[in-house]
Formats: sequence, structure tokens, C-alpha cells
Amino acid sequence: MTKHLLVLAVAIFTLAAATTAAAAPVSPRKSTGDFLTAHNKVRAAAKVHPLSWSPNLALKASQIVQDQPNLKTCNFAKLPEPKYGINKWRSIGLLGCAPQAVVDRWMEEKANYNDETKSCFPNEECRSYLQVVARNTGFLGCGEAACNGTSGGCLAVCLYNPPARGTA
Repeated sequence: MTKHLLVLAVAIFTLAAATTAAAAPVSPRKSTGDFLTAHNKVRAAAKVHPLSWSPNLALKASQIVQDQPNLKTCNFAKLPEPKYGINKWRSIGLLGCAPQAVVDRWMEEKANYNDETKSCFPNEECRSYLQVVARNTGFLGCGEAACNGTSGGCLAVCLYNPPARGTA
């Protein structure tokens, strides 16, 4: 009897430790509805067709975020090289992972995009902007996780299929 209680106690302790250490996923409603709405709002303003939600991409994005070993410090480790387009977001402040705010931040890179040459200005970053408004992209899936040990910190990833071809 004592042996069984000891085994049960160890199992409960292990389960509690794993649950505490795991990142807290953010509500699925936020990922499905709000990220898709935020993307399609800015795509409509850019006169680009709306995206469709992909549960498969959302699952993959959620797995990428949940598997980040640096959730305690709220930093991305090296991301896998997916066959999809990818945008990532890291927040340790009040902004958090509010989908519209995240997409709006990616859209700020539009200032780094040269419409004439259809490329980023030299030494400027605009890949996140290009991925959000890419005409060839049809499907979106996003995932996010709260960071352990930070107040309001989170990581978010959106995957796009097919990926942007490099121009808006």
C-alpha cells in the first residue's frame, strides 16, 4: 500500500510540475477569429483578397510557439524552417499579443517597402509586411503562448500558405 501511495505521489508531483512549466496557450477564439479578422482588415485596405483560416496551419503555429524553450524569458529560439510563410511576434509589455495590434505592427514595415522596385529599401526590413499582404497567399493559421515569468509577455506566430513570393 505504501509503495502504491509513493508511486501515486510521484506521478501527481510530475504532472503538477509539467503543467506549471508549460506555457499557457491563449484562447482559441482569439487565434481563429481575431487574427483572421485583423489580417483581412488590412488586406482589404491594401485591396487584396481575404485569407481563409487553416486549422492545420493554426495547429502547426501553436506547436512552434509552445515548443519554444525560452518561454521563461519570452524570447524565440531558432525557429524551424517551415515550408510556409512565417511572421513572429514577441511582447513583454502591455501590448501583449492582441491580434490587431500585432498585425498593425507588422504593417508598419510598409514604410520600408519601395513600391517602384517591389522590394525592401536597402538595409530595411519589410518581410512581415509583405507576408501579410501577399496576393498569392490564401490561408492563415496563428498560435500564441503566454511567457512564464513575465507580466503580459507572449510569443505569437502566424503561418501563411503559400508563402509570399517577395513582392506585394
